[in-house]
Amino acid sequence: MVEQVGGYQAWLSFIKDSLDGEMDEVDYPDTLWRKIMAAIQKRTISPALLSEIKDDVTWEKAKIRFVEEGRKEGREEGREMLLKQQRETVLQAREMGLDEMAIAKLTGLSAQVIKEIM
Repeated sequence: MVEQVGGYQAWLSFIKDSLDGEMDEVDYPDTLWRKIMAAIQKRTISPALLSEIKDDVTWEKAKIRFVEEGRKEGREEGREMLLKQQRETVLQAREMGLDEMAIAKLTGLSAQVIKEIM
């Protein structure tokens, strides 16, 4: 059963189900699916319906792109925050009088990175 119009899985499932020519409308409650089923039965797809299908697929692709871009931005922000936090930790540990070896053990950073921060 297809829950909603959109998504590659939904389209692939719909296409697979349509191959035998016996589709149950109950499995496709969305209006767009029903329009497509009617067009298949008539063996024609109007330009308006084709446009609606393309818009739906384009929107799905855009959503995937937005998610990927958001993840990339999140990773970059996370890296920046981690570097800032590491820098603050190293500087605070140094102010507390810890030597580079102790700071390295505490933070897991290499001696070289600690020297660069200090």
